[in-house]
Amino acid sequence: MAMTKTSSYNVTAYGATGVAYAAEKLTLTNFQFKWLKYKQGSQATVYRAKEGEPLDSVGIQLAMDTAHQDGGGTVVVPAGDYLIGPIEFRSNVILHLEPGARLWGSPDMADYDLLPGETMPVYTLAKGNNRESEGLTRDNRRLLSAHQASDFGITGSGYISAQSPAFVIPWMNSHPSDLLSLYRPQDTLLFYQCQNVLLEGFHLRNTPAWSVVLDSCKGVRIDGIDLHCFDVINSDGIDLVNTSDTTIANCRIHCTDDAICLKNTLRGVTMSNITVTNCVLRTLCNGFKIGTDSAGNFEDITVSNLVMHGDESTVGDRGGVNLNALDGGTVRNINISNLVMRNFFSPFYLYATDRSGQQKALGLETKPGRMERISITNVLADGTRYPCYVVGHADSKIQDLHIANINIRKSKDFYDQAPEAPVPEVPNEYPTPFTFGSRDGGDQLPACGLYVRNAEALVIDDFKQRNEQKDGRDLIVTERCEDIEISRSLCRNPSA
Repeated sequence: MAMTKTSSYNVTAYGATGVAYAAEKLTLTNFQFKWLKYKQGSQATVYRAKEGEPLDSVGIQLAMDTAHQDGGGTVVVPAGDYLIGPIEFRSNVILHLEPGARLWGSPDMADYDLLPGETMPVYTLAKGNNRESEGLTRDNRRLLSAHQASDFGITGSGYISAQSPAFVIPWMNSHPSDLLSLYRPQDTLLFYQCQNVLLEGFHLRNTPAWSVVLDSCKGVRIDGIDLHCFDVINSDGIDLVNTSDTTIANCRIHCTDDAICLKNTLRGVTMSNITVTNCVLRTLCNGFKIGTDSAGNFEDITVSNLVMHGDESTVGDRGGVNLNALDGGTVRNINISNLVMRNFFSPFYLYATDRSGQQKALGLETKPGRMERISITNVLADGTRYPCYVVGHADSKIQDLHIANINIRKSKDFYDQAPEAPVPEVPNEYPTPFTFGSRDGGDQLPACGLYVRNAEALVIDDFKQRNEQKDGRDLIVTERCEDIEISRSLCRNPSA
């Protein structure tokens, strides 16, 4: 990214004096809800502003605006506790969090409301995506955001906390029946239509929904951030939406939903030139995912050197890698290698179909997605439950797929023999490791290791699996496939 001026602007000179203090302690009394990872009786301290003091975001925003007007520079936040409402980034300005600096997002939703006459860009994911159909509002502001800015970012080793317990614990204590009643800030960091964005080194904590969203951006570098958001469903880690020319490296991500997810909502638009490497991921959902929003194309993407952890509980839809072409787009030239994973339902699953419901919601012509030139190699997976699968569409077979050096230890859900019922066609089902069965009823697939349907030009080399209990199914089963080469594959059941 382009360098900003060397000018430095200390936020204390602009009125950010550190007004946050530990004001109250919340206690969780009710904990029965999907994907909640608190224990009953958990407590959380909520930070508020000192009585009568303005939020520190006023001073931080003034410093950033001044730096921008001066042509750019670095806004420095020294050690201390700062309470902030929404902050908007400006071009050519870096926000630097010094060691000991802690930004606490306001626990009051009124601080996120738009001011009279103020507007918030409706970013592309809101156009027909599943969260809108679930009824979740897209109107409220985000904590840290930018619109059409360039050459800016966040650096340093300080902390940003969105204070999710302030929203989640009172909601849980009200005995909710569904997620829609949880009123919360939607995205902690949202950058829309921006260029040359740098996110480096800082700690991000307690995000009540999606954590880091880059939408319609180019030239993004995310390096060495430490992200922990493990409260409730919909707490994604990093989401790239219609965004290209991006590197994600050396990050630690701990979340309930997808850790790193690529989405494309625009037919005819291609996301490309994306690298994900050297990260440690922990999640209740997918470690790395393409889709499910896949109206546009994904190409020239490499993913390597990831350590991924699921959870030993039965909650979540955990998959190590999930690639989807569901909404008419194409997924091509994807290289995934050197993965170590533990306690995922399935190490990887690929799905290309025609999800007509979503395409109609977007006003698009219904057609199957395409998937081609995919390589998945060097995967070491421990504690899996369901098989891997590769399922294409009858009119759009998955092509030119290379799967090699896969080593799996399966620990749950064993069958005496393959199910008699054929694998169903379920194009509108949300893709999970158990899409063709059910979480409680098992995967219902005829293979214990890898099931392939509607694929051509597929090479499977050195696929090994060790079952902790005997499974009567074949290791690999293919249906309606052409030009398949399988070599050096081995399944070990325990000896009698």
